[in-house]
Amino acid sequence: GAPQPAAALRRAEPPAAVVLGPLAGAPVGMGLLWLDHTDGLPTAATLATLLALTLAFAKLGTLLGAVRLLDSTRRAAVTDPLTALGNRHALTHRLEELSTDGRPFALVLVDLNRFKEVNDSLGQHAGDDLLRQAGDRLRSVAGPADVAVRQGGDEFALVVTGVGLDDAAGRARRLLRALEDPYDLGGRPVRLHASIGVTAAPAQGHDPDALLRQADAAVHEAKGRGGGVVAYGPHLDGERARTAQLVAQLLDAVAAPARGTGPAGSVVVHYQPQLDPVTGACAGVEALVRWQHPERGLVPPGLFLPLAEEHGLMPALTERVLDDALARIGDFAAHGCERVSVNISATALRDGRLVDVVTAGLARHRVPPQALVLEITETELIEDLATGQRVLGELVELGVGVSIDDYGTGYSCLAHLRDLPVDELKLDRSFTADLTADARTRAIVRTTVDMAHSLGLRLVAEGVEDAATLELLRRLGVDHTQGYFHSRPLPAEELDAWLGSRAGALAGR
Repeated sequence: GAPQPAAALRRAEPPAAVVLGPLAGAPVGMGLLWLDHTDGLPTAATLATLLALTLAFAKLGTLLGAVRLLDSTRRAAVTDPLTALGNRHALTHRLEELSTDGRPFALVLVDLNRFKEVNDSLGQHAGDDLLRQAGDRLRSVAGPADVAVRQGGDEFALVVTGVGLDDAAGRARRLLRALEDPYDLGGRPVRLHASIGVTAAPAQGHDPDALLRQADAAVHEAKGRGGGVVAYGPHLDGERARTAQLVAQLLDAVAAPARGTGPAGSVVVHYQPQLDPVTGACAGVEALVRWQHPERGLVPPGLFLPLAEEHGLMPALTERVLDDALARIGDFAAHGCERVSVNISATALRDGRLVDVVTAGLARHRVPPQALVLEITETELIEDLATGQRVLGELVELGVGVSIDDYGTGYSCLAHLRDLPVDELKLDRSFTADLTADARTRAIVRTTVDMAHSLGLRLVAEGVEDAATLELLRRLGVDHTQGYFHSRPLPAEELDAWLGSRAGALAGR
């Protein structure tokens, strides 16, 4: 059965003394009427008794209505109206109640990963339906003495009574499996991952605020791992503090000028060439963001880009990279590199300012639109296909090229290639890595090349690491290749020198 939103609801009934007056007066009045019936009483006394009874029952009816209203109000105050679970007040009350009576209990916090993207792409109605289904799944895992709540947005919590950390983690894993089953949203199956953090009292203390911070730290760690269940340990406090410091430094780095030397360093852009596999000439370059930290050196993108995404910095980072790339394209064009590619995240695509930022950047640096290619992954694009189609369509109207990055690893669908204004496909490095050793991979690449060319698209292969792979890609008809075999991503000045020396070597053949 469904647990009550909070233990407070079990005490929502008003004090009995509120109705004792009318209830005590009623038998007295009834006794007087019986006496009148048997022995006779003066008419005035009888009328007075009837009037008193009428008033007593009227007052009783009024009091009962007020009691019901009070009970309803109290329940509403601790109930989430969308899911009928408890709300944040219910969670606070239950934690305070358990922290004072000494019983063991566990706190499970839940965050639905990427819920906002579902809400944005399918609409608020679908998002509400998903939250109701998630609430039902949370309720199905909760025991009769547990309290299940929705804290707000896509965050849920479960207070489990009488268990320790290990048992609570087991319960959380059951909940995870339930939450990650597909959701039926108007006949459309949608799958989400969840991040769950668990802590327990008395092992980690009894203070409600401290327990909430511990569970939140565990959720944050789980999100960093891409989802799953994480039980709190003291090491997470230090990790979270380091992450918070890194986020603060990243904020400063994004705001700092290029090649900043402050305590946060600066965001910089490196460039990797894309070459014609037949002639070896440069066809374009890809702009890749880096963080030059004064103590850590070059911070890997895999570490700071998720933080930037989580804290809303991707549009600012995109603008920073775009401006640097447009400022450099003239230098690269002098070596025959016809275009520069810039990665666009789903967040930047939905930002609403992207088209204006690109338009202004092209005008400011006097760059022809066809010299710019914007790359977005299949997975990110499909998260909000309607917005992607609209924004990319506006960019294509400007003359900007569009590339599908990491092609073959996401939601590959020919309908997307038919409906989207795409100029280029970038074959994911997982295909080039197995190309020389696996005949099926070669067949897939050959088919992809033929399909791309039949659709009038350019095919770029990433991750070229050796001469044998490059030769195979050349024979399979790939248009351009990119990878460490040619060059690592380099600062603009170093790549300019590399391109100059390469051009000289090609001319001397």
